[in-house]
Amino acid sequence: MSLSARPDAFRPDIEGLRAIAILLVVACHCGVPRFAGGFVGVDIFFVLSGYLITEILSRELRETSRIDFTAFYARRARRLLPPYRTTGQGRLLSAHPAGAVIVCSGSGDHLDCYIVVGAVGPFPPRGWR
Repeated sequence: MSLSARPDAFRPDIEGLRAIAILLVVACHCGVPRFAGGFVGVDIFFVLSGYLITEILSRELRETSRIDFTAFYARRARRLLPPYRTTGQGRLLSAHPAGAVIVCSGSGDHLDCYIVVGAVGPFPPRGWR
């Protein structure tokens, strides 16, 4: 039996590629010279995700002669929603003590200001620093 044929098999090759992808993205965000292309790390993640999802679905097709997309997405939700919720809660707790932040942009005669209440989702507003 090959390593990839077992559903619970640890894949050191995939884990190594994930580590490289993480390092590329972190290096980009830290401003390390020559690593401005953190998108390469994101691309690696997309390729790995596509491979793993295809492997899961093809294994299910081989074993059951059908693919249950409802069960597939339910498994993904059970796996991804808890850390997503934890991230959101952490962002809410780390938000400005008043619970809201005023974000302003522009100069001179035109100034746009927005009130950002809490922290919605895992990502800050575009252009946030």
